Amino acid sequence: MHNKSNQERSIIKTKISGKAAECACLNKLKSKVHILF
Repeated sequence: MHNKSNQERSIIKTKISGKAAECACLNKLKSKVHILF
């Protein structure tokens, strides 16, 4: 049981970090587009 909870926690962490990375990429793209326009 304890191992399972740790595994689930790590999966949630990776999902959150993935979303954060996506947001960072989107922000970079937005800034580049803003410079172009």
